[in-house]
Amino acid sequence: MPLRMTGILSLLILCIAGCNRDSNYKMKTAPVTGILTCKGTPVSGVQVIFSPHAKEGSSSNSGKAAMGSTDENGRFTLSTYQLNDGAVIGTHTVSFAIDYNPDSPDQQKQSEKQMVPCLKETLEVDVVPAMESLTLELGK
Repeated sequence: MPLRMTGILSLLILCIAGCNRDSNYKMKTAPVTGILTCKGTPVSGVQVIFSPHAKEGSSSNSGKAAMGSTDENGRFTLSTYQLNDGAVIGTHTVSFAIDYNPDSPDQQKQSEKQMVPCLKETLEVDVVPAMESLTLELGK
């Protein structure tokens, strides 16, 4: 239950944070794809969340967060403004949350079990134009 609430709360915060910009203003994005592993094993059913840092010397909003869910092989593709458009260019803190899926409780339990040792970890990633696929390795 606590993992579900963490995931739901994280998504709610990201949605609220992304709503305080003019809906017509879109920052430049770059496609981002990759694989998520925890202790060397690809993990499915996890939200990968890229939260952009504020630009140095700027007090304005740093941009909208990007999210993507891992598939059965741990692969993800990020979306910010539209499906699979990537993440805002710049430095991001990457966090993780278990996908809440009432239609697949067994998959959700498996994801929770695999991610427990890695769920609280965060990473920093620089998003640049023409990025190569990432491997996000947690729990090394």
